[in-house]
Amino acid sequence: MLGATLPLQGLVDPFKSRSNPCSPLPTARTYSDVDGTIQPGTYSTQVTMTKNVTFAAGVYCFTSASTPALTFGSTALISGKGVTIYLVSGGLSVAAGSTLNLSAPTSGNTA
Repeated sequence: MLGATLPLQGLVDPFKSRSNPCSPLPTARTYSDVDGTIQPGTYSTQVTMTKNVTFAAGVYCFTSASTPALTFGSTALISGKGVTIYLVSGGLSVAAGSTLNLSAPTSGNTA
């Protein structure tokens, strides 16, 4: 449409002044699809979760070039408090039937 105004045009990005939570990259980690707790850090390979997984509080950087870098399968039951997920590359896939109960930090750089 010629002459149309974009409704979000002119808004300032509220996160532009924040630092990248994945710079420098946190501790390198690997993940195996098992029930249990996953720890904060950098995951450089494709991660697929289909089990009951608890995210410990902290920053999770997913850097896989594979698409998607992080997948929650249809049987995944995901929980965690104080969690920041930062997709550096690769994207995210959430299957129908998966359950996600994650909350962000209430203080700090990624709150």
